[in-house]
Amino acid sequence: MAEFLIAFVELLEAEGRALQRSALALGRSLAFLGCAVLLLMLGVGCLLTGSYLIAARVIGAAEALLLTGTLAAGAASIFLWLSNRERRP
Repeated sequence: MAEFLIAFVELLEAEGRALQRSALALGRSLAFLGCAVLLLMLGVGCLLTGSYLIAARVIGAAEALLLTGTLAAGAASIFLWLSNRERRP
């Protein structure tokens, strides 16, 4: 009985170490994902700003703002629709 208890405690210890390693790996992955999301948002913001500035030279500021806002909302709508479609069984 004592050997069984010792083996069980050793198994728990090994599982605890594996869980700790997995938790640390998950934390690192989430940190990298957070950095990637922030950089992606910055990049999309720069693209939208550049598109607005180019369009403002051609068609005027108000129309350029309307155009870039509509394109951004349209792209977001498409991504939301795709996300919703993937969620369904």
